[in-house]
Amino acid sequence: MAARQFAGWRLAQLSSGTDLEHTFSGTVPRAFLRRGRTGWAAIATPPGGGDSSLTHGLLWLDYLRRREPGCTVEGLALFLPEDELNETCLRLRGLDPSKLSARVIAYSREGPEYEVDTRGWGNIDTHLAPPPSGIPEPALRHLLCLEGVEAIPLPAGTWSLRVRGLEFGRSEEGVWRQWLDPALLNEARSADAADRHHPLFLRQPEAWLESMVRSNLSAIDAWLRPSPVYGQVGLVAGTDRGIVDLLAVDGGGRLAVLELKATEDPHLPVQALDYWLKVVRHVEQGDFDRLGYFPGIPLHRDQPRLLLIAPALAFHPTTERLLEFLQPSIEVVRVGLGVEWQKNLRVVFRVRGASSPEWDREDFAGQHGP
Repeated sequence: MAARQFAGWRLAQLSSGTDLEHTFSGTVPRAFLRRGRTGWAAIATPPGGGDSSLTHGLLWLDYLRRREPGCTVEGLALFLPEDELNETCLRLRGLDPSKLSARVIAYSREGPEYEVDTRGWGNIDTHLAPPPSGIPEPALRHLLCLEGVEAIPLPAGTWSLRVRGLEFGRSEEGVWRQWLDPALLNEARSADAADRHHPLFLRQPEAWLESMVRSNLSAIDAWLRPSPVYGQVGLVAGTDRGIVDLLAVDGGGRLAVLELKATEDPHLPVQALDYWLKVVRHVEQGDFDRLGYFPGIPLHRDQPRLLLIAPALAFHPTTERLLEFLQPSIEVVRVGLGVEWQKNLRVVFRVRGASSPEWDREDFAGQHGP
């Protein structure tokens, strides 16, 4: 496929080996094409891997540019399954065209590969569900008196009852279902739990982090309003679904997308970009106002801020390099938390864009010893 799409170019390298040092997957073949002092990076994503293709491609492009200082590596060619183009083409809109050129080539079992016009993709209308509303029904209110229990409203009148983010019961259309004992859950899922290897302690760390951020939003950003805060805002584009972890608004009426990760994940910047682009579309169309999100708060049509929130040691080493490819108009803020975030949500660094953070190391070290 590379030979056909890059006729006259030399295939200088072709590899599918795993390289953990540079975060290269063994399932994604990568190529380096050269013609004189000009080069292109290329990757081929196997079926089912389209969601991660842009991350793999940008890391390969960045690596080649660093490795080949005497060659101008102009851009990135993405060979993708024919039925997995939309997410990647949408995400390309959030990248800085001055940082790279991009080609998307579709392939299938039925015929030869072909290049697609990315401007014709990523345009599928998205559907924004109305915001959740109401208060918990009386039958559930006694549960809210139990230690650690929180009630989270979901669309269509559904209520999710959780302990530090982990759901133990749900009310849907007046029908209550419970599958865990909240008292047992509160004991096992505690920052002071005796058994930190208990399955209930370890399960869904992002949900625990979400719970902590919800209740301590001012610690993340003092300009954000503490309420309302919406979680799991469903954004549907065709058959693709994205979940925004938290959607908040600041004192000036500007929205903020909060993407949370409790563990290392190289895909964090690209996945967050995907969600941010979908929110932007609805901001521009005024859908949040029309559907009644953030009642009583005049919402601005400015692009939302994007906050990436994770334990300071859990930001993947590639995060800064990937953020360098984003359009400069996207306001990204990384918020690094102390290691004991489950006990005390404490910000140890806050940095814009792809800049390297300057840690308050004494403060950080004081949380877990020298």
